[in-house]
Amino acid sequence: MTRLSLGNYALIAAGIVAIVSAAPAAHALGSGEELQYVSTTSVQMPGILKMFMHKAAADTTSTTTISATRTRHDDGKGVSTIVQCDLRRIVTVDDNTKTYTVVDFDDMMKQLSTALSQAQAKAGESASTVHGTGNTTVSFDEKPDSQTQVIAGMTAHHAVDTITISMQGSGDCPSGSQSMTMDVWYASSPVKMSCPTKMAAPQVPARGSSPCMQNMMFQANNVRSSQARIPLKTTMSYGAGPMTFGTTTTVSSVKTMPYDPSYFDVPAGYTKVEPSPPPSHR
Repeated sequence: MTRLSLGNYALIAAGIVAIVSAAPAAHALGSGEELQYVSTTSVQMPGILKMFMHKAAADTTSTTTISATRTRHDDGKGVSTIVQCDLRRIVTVDDNTKTYTVVDFDDMMKQLSTALSQAQAKAGESASTVHGTGNTTVSFDEKPDSQTQVIAGMTAHHAVDTITISMQGSGDCPSGSQSMTMDVWYASSPVKMSCPTKMAAPQVPARGSSPCMQNMMFQANNVRSSQARIPLKTTMSYGAGPMTFGTTTTVSSVKTMPYDPSYFDVPAGYTKVEPSPPPSHR
């Protein structure tokens, strides 16, 4: 009989967290302006892993631009992701191949649900080989404090966000918890953020397919969604002790500009292609 590990089911629950957070972020309600900021992300990894790497992971620089109902994220490698809330779709533009793909919100959630089902099948055994039951709670908590610092010429305020996946199981189902923390420095945004459309909730795999995740509950204590703010520096860490991994994203510049609608659309002459299917984990 196989006993399932907390790590396996924490990965599945983390996949659900990813689905929830994958919905397009809120967007600016400003009538004639767009807000743009440039960020650099660095990766921190355990020293023992660095010994086996030929070279350290390079920093990456990206640009995010927010307008009334659309946002654009440029990854610095010629690929742009444009979220068009007004059309309920996500456009990915590849300047390297002069092509673009289009995925509407509902199709995106279906793809994410499929990926989650595949991850569940890979991480666990079939329901017939698992004996037990389990409950999972995914909690989000944010604790602001009085710290401030100047980042990109703006006064940044500090908070610590914690995502905790707690599991209580019997039989083959594990019990325990794992947490991921985010150290966040943010400033008030000059524009109010709101997305005018709503996305359908992702479909979680049928309960019968995983007895260890028969009941899942989400809890949130987070003021982020009620505030218009810019994330000026975010450090995400997970793991423990010498095996702690992390990423730090820092904004180097922030500016507002007149709204340019063409910047949030497909460039002329680009060819539409079908999106690549998500990788199979069978």
